[in-house]
Amino acid sequence: MAWVDCMRLRRVATIVRGVGWTVSTVIFCCAAVLTFVTENEHGLMIFAALSAVAMVVLGLTHGIAWAFDRRGDRIVTR
Repeated sequence: MAWVDCMRLRRVATIVRGVGWTVSTVIFCCAAVLTFVTENEHGLMIFAALSAVAMVVLGLTHGIAWAFDRRGDRIVTR
């Protein structure tokens, strides 16, 4: 039964990573669109800020997924 729980937690971790990649990709695409639409002196600052937000989202979701993976490994080793 522990193996089934481990696989369930790994599946949840994969979903969390997928959501993180999707959200960060949408934010990054919005940053690129806003940069080319505005075409003023603030375009690069907007791009940098939204890219930083995308990286933070990606880092947080990967951290959460890592915690799920670690918990699954701990269940199996007991």
